Amino acid sequence: LQLKDNSFVLGTISDGMYHLSSKGEILERINKEQGLLNNTVLSIFEDFDTNLWLGLDNGINVINLNSPYSIYNDLKGDVGAVYTSIVFNNKLYLGTNQGLFFRNLESTNPFTLVKYTKGQVWCLENLDNKLFCGHNKGTFLIKNDLAEKISDFPGTWRIKKVPNNSNILLQGNYEGLSILKKKGNTWRFNNQIKNFDISSRFFEFINDSTILVNHEYSGLFKLEIDKDYTEVKQKQTHKPFGIKSSIFKYHNKIKYVSEKGVLSLINTKNILFKKDSVLSAFTHEGGDPIIGNFIVDNNNNKIWGITKNNIAYIKYGNLTNKPKIVKIPLQYSNKSRMSISGFENISPIKGQKYLIGNTEGYTILDLEKYKPTPFNITLNKVFKQKLDHKKEPLAISEFYNLNSNENTLHFTYSVLNFNKNIEINYQYLLEGYNSGWSNWERKTSTTFENLPFGEYSFKVRASIGSQLSQNEASYKFEIDRPWYLSNLMIAFYILIVILSTFIIHLLYKRHYTKQKQKVLQQQQNNFNLSQLESEKLIMRLKNEKLQNEIENKTKELSMSTINIVKKNELLSEIKKELLVANDSSDINSVIKTINKNLNKSSDWQIFVKA
Repeated sequence: LQLKDNSFVLGTISDGMYHLSSKGEILERINKEQGLLNNTVLSIFEDFDTNLWLGLDNGINVINLNSPYSIYNDLKGDVGAVYTSIVFNNKLYLGTNQGLFFRNLESTNPFTLVKYTKGQVWCLENLDNKLFCGHNKGTFLIKNDLAEKISDFPGTWRIKKVPNNSNILLQGNYEGLSILKKKGNTWRFNNQIKNFDISSRFFEFINDSTILVNHEYSGLFKLEIDKDYTEVKQKQTHKPFGIKSSIFKYHNKIKYVSEKGVLSLINTKNILFKKDSVLSAFTHEGGDPIIGNFIVDNNNNKIWGITKNNIAYIKYGNLTNKPKIVKIPLQYSNKSRMSISGFENISPIKGQKYLIGNTEGYTILDLEKYKPTPFNITLNKVFKQKLDHKKEPLAISEFYNLNSNENTLHFTYSVLNFNKNIEINYQYLLEGYNSGWSNWERKTSTTFENLPFGEYSFKVRASIGSQLSQNEASYKFEIDRPWYLSNLMIAFYILIVILSTFIIHLLYKRHYTKQKQKVLQQQQNNFNLSQLESEKLIMRLKNEKLQNEIENKTKELSMSTINIVKKNELLSEIKKELLVANDSSDINSVIKTINKNLNKSSDWQIFVKA
């Protein structure tokens, strides 16, 4: 089939599809490894948007030849998870968990394993126009399809040039740091740096004799190295500033990255950092944080990162220090994300092409082809539902007054997109119910249950990367009041309230009157009782006084009686004595007087009167 741009597309029976230029040159081969359902292409059609539709032996595929994404799927698992990659001498090298593989850059042939490199590859570095391979087994020099082992020191994480010394290279290994030394036209392992055995995946030079090493759990180490690079003379240790940490150098400034954000080294003597507000904002921009490490592309002045939904980069302008943040949608499976997390790899390939490694192969992103196009979101269907009933569709173009029991609403929406690598996220708002927009999510439907009566407006929008949809799809509806909240029932409730209030008032007033009368009666009873008590008290006091008077009189009478008796006894005694006396005349006179007093009743009368 000849396409609109005069190029050709050929379908094959067993090798997928070939895209040829107008001159017959092979531009691209697309087969099952690139994502076709199978390799048998029976029919081809180009639509209005230049999408290419392929009728396969069993299914249909759509291909956008102008897509910025090219996918390599390692369906057989021969290559493995891509941890690092580089273009060297027009060859593409992939460092994976199964070894080092290569093929010509523009080739579509299978990758070839570089001899003797089977196993985990950690890094690929072009230093001094030589390709170094950091491997689980040590360090290799790569020449086409051959690998020369130059270091047996296990686990080479990274290899860096030493400032002001072109004859040595510094390696970060599982058990510290080591030195490669140039001997003639080749490099050889020279020595391990003594007095430091911490795994050194992340390290940067402060100067030619001072190295900063970061370990996620052990901390941050400032190492002073002797001039021969044989041992650590002095070591400063600092606690980790956060988990999932790393360090990198950008514009000759050392940055420390963790889940908390990005710090910039401001004092090399005491290792003091301050927050880098720009890169920290980039880390958490749009609520879609960078997961894993930053990848620095000094040649293109970019810092890359991978988020849950996108790949992103920040770039500072050449004439201004104002950063530009760009997010590009790129879908990763959870399996790929979890397996490669912490070992993200984005490498420049050619021009504006970048290779992004994952556990299933890799994706090539062409920034020249990445041109965000405007897109719209469509509200597909709206359903109403009663409790324990089936859903019923509503016409999207109409406004509905729904019954109070039809208060469960379902909405479905979508964006027209044929690119499986693009992840579309949706956000909705139900005005009259929600206080703000929902979180971004991939679901293309949402449900609201048991909505109260009122007027509502449902809105939904979409995003691809950092680009929002041109429109917000919306739908307005109203849920009527239930019968028990109708205007008539509300008036009835008001009347009931008024009558109830009046009756309660009367009852309260009556109760208050009774209570008042009861209180007054109680007060009267208390007064009468108090008066009676007072009278009793007076009577008791009078009786007590009278009793006292009687007792006093009784005592007086008793004393008088006793005196009379004693007087009579005395007189009788005197009388007896006088009767026996000799002088009768005088005695008789005295006796008469005594008899007179003895027989006298005046004393008894006095007693009686008393």
